[in-house]
Amino acid sequence: MSHRTRVIIVGGGMVGARCAEELRSRSSSVDIVVLGDEQHLAYNRVLLSTALAGTIDPAGTELHPARWWSERDIDFRTSTAVQFIDVAARNLLADGPAGREQLDFDHLVFATGARSFFPPALTSANDVGRPEILGLRDREDCERVLAAARGARNIAVIGGGVLGVEIADALARNPAVADRGARVALLHPGDAPMDKQLGATPGAILARCVCEQGIDLVLGARATGVEEGGLRLSDGEFVPADLVVVSAGVRANTALAEGAGVDVRRGIVIDERCATSAGGVWAAGDCAEFEGVPTGTLRPGWEQAEVVAHNICAEAPRAIAHRREAVRLKIDALDVASFGRWCVEPFDWEPGGPEVTVLSDPAAGRYGKLVVESGRIVGGVLVGMDDVVGAVTQMFDSGARAPLDRLAMLTGTESAGVGGEPEPADMPGEHTVCQCNAVTKDALVRAHGDGARDVPAVADRTRATTGCGTCRAKVEKILGWLDAEGAHTRETVSV
Repeated sequence: MSHRTRVIIVGGGMVGARCAEELRSRSSSVDIVVLGDEQHLAYNRVLLSTALAGTIDPAGTELHPARWWSERDIDFRTSTAVQFIDVAARNLLADGPAGREQLDFDHLVFATGARSFFPPALTSANDVGRPEILGLRDREDCERVLAAARGARNIAVIGGGVLGVEIADALARNPAVADRGARVALLHPGDAPMDKQLGATPGAILARCVCEQGIDLVLGARATGVEEGGLRLSDGEFVPADLVVVSAGVRANTALAEGAGVDVRRGIVIDERCATSAGGVWAAGDCAEFEGVPTGTLRPGWEQAEVVAHNICAEAPRAIAHRREAVRLKIDALDVASFGRWCVEPFDWEPGGPEVTVLSDPAAGRYGKLVVESGRIVGGVLVGMDDVVGAVTQMFDSGARAPLDRLAMLTGTESAGVGGEPEPADMPGEHTVCQCNAVTKDALVRAHGDGARDVPAVADRTRATTGCGTCRAKVEKILGWLDAEGAHTRETVSV
């Protein structure tokens, strides 16, 4: 009997799951084994901050049920920890519910992700009276934070980056917190939340919005110790807290790779094919580092998973495409986007260099900056610009030429040829609806024509809405249009 290639994926998170899906879509003859150390099947980790608001259950973030994986002949194992990897012998030792087992492999994929970073000052031995200190990295973290928040009088969130702002906003809106009059404080060492992605004026707008949501914003704050009843800051101020949620960055999980002799720096070092220093060993997602930079966000992690699957199954190699990334803040009160080389300022201009257009209306909570070079958007910041954020980030993502009237583009006037999100009937087929998964309107139309008539069915066929989830309303609108009488006739014209 001929040998079947076996691929073992170490890590059962979103990137590991995507790699398994992509492998199966390319080959029916590859044996695929996913080893996840969590007790849950793969789930949408991006939605965990949303779950803190109490609007969805953490269990509802699961990507696929067990039957889905079984039907595709993917051996997805939970509660399984890899103990040791022998790259030369092509085997590993795993400890799972059935005990220890040695597994052979032809290819191994590291998708071990990252863990929350806790500054040394934020340690607690759970002493009586001291706050509970938690991170938010996995589903069990989310469930622990929710359980602790239900009884907390004061909650402190450390770190005002994207995730920190989302955590504070979600907890402040959670009825189990708000209805008891519990206080939520957001502590950030910078001058404004998301200062590394926004800059002064848009950061100040976001800061005001955070305060308007009933969150106590403490800037320039560095916790120097945990005391009874709260945190002590570097300036001597005391912040009361029964629960501390830390969002101070992450560290790649590289111990297994390092123990196997694979090159590791801040992450597992990969080349443009996502190959590591060891033959037949690959890495993707938050555990990986490419050209000195950790992966960091979901979309490039998914792309790396696809590249790994392609390079395992195909003869012609494929390289990482370096897709451009926009950072979006998911809070109901304010739409915030930052992308590309946003930090270029108007007076940095020089002949042949980037051109910067700024529209600033802080009183109305609106700010827009566009950085254009060689006729294309290379960076920008949009705060409170709900009408144009979709169209502008779409133009940045696609690399399409920007209109000459940049101010009109920011205001969404017709003279720019860019407005808000177009109506489904007017939307071109190549329009990207789901940025996380690069799902176009054409793909949604095809899925609908194949019988996918609701969001879960469309998500199963196209993966739309399975990333950050912000495209759900657009997908629902397109499905409603397709369901309407005569929509299919109009669709053939629009695409």
